[in-house]
Amino acid sequence: MFKKVAVMIAIFAGFAFAIQADEFGNDFGDGVAAYSLQKYDRAREIWQPLAEGGNADAQYRLAELYERGLGGNADATIAANWYAKATAQGHMNASVMYAGLLAEGRGIAKDTERSLTLYKTAAAKKHSGAAFHMGSLNLQGGRLDKNPARALAWFRCAAGGQGMPGDLARAEVMVKRLTAALRDDTKERADGLQLCP
Repeated sequence: MFKKVAVMIAIFAGFAFAIQADEFGNDFGDGVAAYSLQKYDRAREIWQPLAEGGNADAQYRLAELYERGLGGNADATIAANWYAKATAQGHMNASVMYAGLLAEGRGIAKDTERSLTLYKTAAAKKHSGAAFHMGSLNLQGGRLDKNPARALAWFRCAAGGQGMPGDLARAEVMVKRLTAALRDDTKERADGLQLCP
């Protein structure tokens, strides 16, 4: 019995060492594994050639690394370039991140109209983060006219959209708050808006 346990420990230790010695290959999933283990420099190495080869997911993830300075220096210009390439291929998460850089003029010339277009397009396709952003813009006013009915409609899109659980939960909270606070005629106008069919 002791020998079996000793052999199992030796096999497990050897397996663990082998994984550490050559942890990752060079496909997209290997980059995700490296990222999840906070080996951002390795994730960059894996995703760079994939991004250069036109892989939109790799372009998006590489842009995120550059934007946040993970695995190397932060560079908003390089991040904007990769987000733009992924956006051109229809990558919704990249589109939303690119819209944020355009709105702020970070790493790229400020372009609020293009930013709003990207947010609206992603929101209409049920991207919860983009729909939440559109709801916030309509609720607060500023870049868009203040429009509580449209804000409620966008928050409803966000709550029923696709995205991170936290984004969906935030949207549900806003729907509840606005539903409780708005007049009936405003809620009826929101009901009539088909922003994300």
